[in-house]
Amino acid sequence: MKPYIICYDLNIPNQRYEDLYAAIESLGAYCKLQKSVWIVKTSKEPSQIYEILAKSIDKNDDIFIAELADSYYGWSHKENWDFLANHIF
Repeated sequence: MKPYIICYDLNIPNQRYEDLYAAIESLGAYCKLQKSVWIVKTSKEPSQIYEILAKSIDKNDDIFIAELADSYYGWSHKENWDFLANHIF
């Protein structure tokens, strides 16, 4: 299982946030770090993740998926940091 960051912009029309959220949550352990930034831990590769999420986005939307290393820094809610430490890294 590897940690990945997923970033997206759902552009008008047809913003299907609920479908995309459900698809991301189906991948494994997850943390919604910011409005359009999620961290997930899954056994899938980036191309497989994309194929799952692509069903919930349109051609005019943007999406980025990258593997993460256990080297991070920033500011977020304590529960996010705890979740990342205990379930992702």
